[in-house]
Amino acid sequence: MNEKNVDFESAIKELEKIVNNLENGELTLEESFKEFQRGVELYKYCNDFINNVEGKVKLLLENETGEVKEIEFLNE
Repeated sequence: MNEKNVDFESAIKELEKIVNNLENGELTLEESFKEFQRGVELYKYCNDFINNVEGKVKLLLENETGEVKEIEFLNE
C-alpha cells in the first residue's frame, strides 16, 4: 500500500466500504480474499497512523504567570 497517496480519513472510508462488501456476501471467494488483504493493509496503516499521532500529542497548559508550556502527553 502506498500510504503517501492515502490520508487517514480516506483509508477509514475505504476500510468501511470493504467491510460492507464482505458483509453483504455477494463477492466470490477470490474477491473476498483480495478485499480482506486490502482491509488488513488499511487497518495496519490506520493503526500506525493513530499510534504515531498519539506519540506526538502534547498538552498545552497555562501556568500561573500566563506562560504556555508544552507537556508530553503520556498514554498510560
